Amino acid sequence: MSAKPCDVLIIGAGHNGLTCACYLADAGLKVHIVERRGVVGGAAVTEEFFPGFRNSTASYTVSLLNPRVIRDLRLVDRGLRIVESHIQMALEHHKDTRHCRSIPLQGKRR
Repeated sequence: MSAKPCDVLIIGAGHNGLTCACYLADAGLKVHIVERRGVVGGAAVTEEFFPGFRNSTASYTVSLLNPRVIRDLRLVDRGLRIVESHIQMALEHHKDTRHCRSIPLQGKRR
């Protein structure tokens, strides 16, 4: 495998790494991204947290997404759709592993 020359190497293809890569590529730089996992997107990845139920691991943070990024990267044109959930979710972290998962909160209502 031969290495292709690049201007910037981004380690981690999470949502922040991908966002940075887009801005840098738009500025004319050659960007290379490497990711440990078999999927890209970081906390923005939609995964099954219970059989038949899928959710973005940390979708609650979408409210922190800067509207300028949505506009600059034309995310709505590319399929971004923000849907407010009426079911509250929590992010469960297992101390003995490096895994997190979203779980529904029982008995909690808005």
